[in-house]
Amino acid sequence: MSGLYQTSFRGYLIDHHSPAPPAVTLEHLDVNEYRAFFRTADINNLMLYCKDHWGYSYYDTAVGTRHPGLKTDWVAAVSQVLREEGIEFNAYYCLEYDTLAPQLHPEWSIRDAGGEAVSLKGRMAKWGMPCYETGYRAYVLAQLAEIVEKYHPDSLFLDIFGKSLCYCPSCRAKFQAQFGYPLPSEVKEGQDEYHALDFGEAGRDVNLFLENCASDMLDDVLKTVKAIDPTLKVTINFAALYPEKIRRKLDYQFTEPWAGNWLSAAYSRDTAKGGFPQLGPGDVSEVYNYRHQNIYTLAASQIAAAGCRVFLYSGSQHVDGTLEHEEAKRIGKAYQEVARFESYLSNRELLADIAIIQSDLTSTAKAGNRVIMNAIGRCKQSDAHREAILGAMKCCDAANISWTVLPEREITKGLSAYKMVILAGLYHVSPELAEALRAFVQEGGTVLADGECGLYETDGQLRKNFVLADMLGVDFVRPLNTYAAAAWGGYIKPEAHPIWTHTPDTFPPVGPVQTGVAVTTAETLGQFVFPTVPLTETTWVNWWCPPPATAPSEFPAILENRMGKGRVLYLTYEFFRERNQVFYLSQGIFDGIIGHLLPTPSISLVSDIPETVGFMAYRRGNELIVHNLSHLAEKTGGDAPPVKGGTLRLSASQFAVADARVVFPESQTLPVRKVADWFEIELPMVEIHQLVVITLKD
Repeated sequence: MSGLYQTSFRGYLIDHHSPAPPAVTLEHLDVNEYRAFFRTADINNLMLYCKDHWGYSYYDTAVGTRHPGLKTDWVAAVSQVLREEGIEFNAYYCLEYDTLAPQLHPEWSIRDAGGEAVSLKGRMAKWGMPCYETGYRAYVLAQLAEIVEKYHPDSLFLDIFGKSLCYCPSCRAKFQAQFGYPLPSEVKEGQDEYHALDFGEAGRDVNLFLENCASDMLDDVLKTVKAIDPTLKVTINFAALYPEKIRRKLDYQFTEPWAGNWLSAAYSRDTAKGGFPQLGPGDVSEVYNYRHQNIYTLAASQIAAAGCRVFLYSGSQHVDGTLEHEEAKRIGKAYQEVARFESYLSNRELLADIAIIQSDLTSTAKAGNRVIMNAIGRCKQSDAHREAILGAMKCCDAANISWTVLPEREITKGLSAYKMVILAGLYHVSPELAEALRAFVQEGGTVLADGECGLYETDGQLRKNFVLADMLGVDFVRPLNTYAAAAWGGYIKPEAHPIWTHTPDTFPPVGPVQTGVAVTTAETLGQFVFPTVPLTETTWVNWWCPPPATAPSEFPAILENRMGKGRVLYLTYEFFRERNQVFYLSQGIFDGIIGHLLPTPSISLVSDIPETVGFMAYRRGNELIVHNLSHLAEKTGGDAPPVKGGTLRLSASQFAVADARVVFPESQTLPVRKVADWFEIELPMVEIHQLVVITLKD
């Protein structure tokens, strides 16, 4: 068994989807040059192409077609180097983009509703797209068996995994058999990554069908390769963004960033707890058009600090097979730093006061009837729930408090480990989650919810009332959408209350639609004020959204309810989704809420520049490992002048601090002072990344 995937924190892919000669000749491929590149880049994990998007294989295959430019078995040659260098061999295999396969076997092609072969549209690359409900399935499984049997990789990476919408005879028959009616079709269709069709209520069946097809294909892949090597570790690209049904079958998660490196890595970490997740951005380098070295260093630091194994990829191979060594030098400088603090990245547990609930059931409930045709586009396209989770992550991160994303399946372990739970865009609340939340609040926990919380069934039907109506202290009345034509569909008139401490004296705007509620037991902390007129063809006020009317409405905007020993604060609009938009006061409102609901966080960072400097903290034995980062380089394009690291504040009731020290980039002892109920540690100036270790008393 290879355990390299657990400790290979410095990964790379030489990204070279290569057509046949004369476009790409590969005549100067040299395994020794590859070895030199690996050493310069200081990698300990390599993703090695076995079959690319063109459909060419890079090994001696009896099933597929070896790249015509190859004079030798390239996978055999490079994998030998990897073993000699102690580098993890991760075998790359592409599934749904394969230009060669449908050319050789037209009956394997994905078909549109008119029966025409489909290729990717909307990008520079126009890959062919075979369907694995055809003979292509046996072809894929036979090639994967070849790769595992002949080369014994440490791990297997499946790219372009999923199921794109297809109207080949096999897909039509399979859908008919499962659902009892023909696969719905739309004549006007495209095949770019995000093109969507609306099939009405049948859209949910189509999405379920495509998800089931992908799940079945993954089962076949796992059965095939693990029959040969039961210890082989298998993952798919964008794993963190797939439903739990898919994720739980994987040995670890690999994901490309969808919300920047820092937050994407944290999301991947939290949806794959203990699963050695890996995050790989492809935007760090554009070979031939290089970005500042600090961009490489910051990306690697962000990914590692946020709890993922670091991975980079770029097009560093020239058409003749030689390599771009400037890229290796830049990666190497970043990875040499990672290597210096690598020993602190394993066997640790995240510290988190706040749990942000992630729910596949909610995503299903709010999915609607749209079907994104392309599998990868469907995976990458954020749904309303994931957008809300992103807003909650941004809020917590900018507040410099400790947080985690908590998949709904983990509520069975209880919520007592957290001081606060955030229900961001949680449109569906299952009975199990509702029970856990009520118990949490009854025992003194705090919940922060927003929008249409618990108003939907899993099939998308609107309920008559909130599942958590007793917790929220309100009853549902109706959606407030009269003013939805304007970007600002309402405003808030604050009541005198501490949550408004960080908000200027004004009427904060909210998005187009709000949720109308009637108060039962809650206290109102802010009231909606509607615009003075709707925005229509005949009514407006100025160039911007109509301003607030002179009197508040009957509907509350923010409420607080007490239940048992705990409290629930409810914002009756899509607060967390709006945090991703240009609602500048959202963070100040959140900071006020946190000051009110969570006055004594276990650990926090006090900083004058909270949007620039951030932290994540972990516990390992009697030590706390704290990453402190400046994200300034990504905001400036590479400039990273030293900025104040801020002050770490630890609750004395939870942590007895013995000493603190910086272990990276340079060793330094830090003074620890006791101030009232806190231990405070002043952090040094930081350019990109510093690592602090705090020793706790026994």
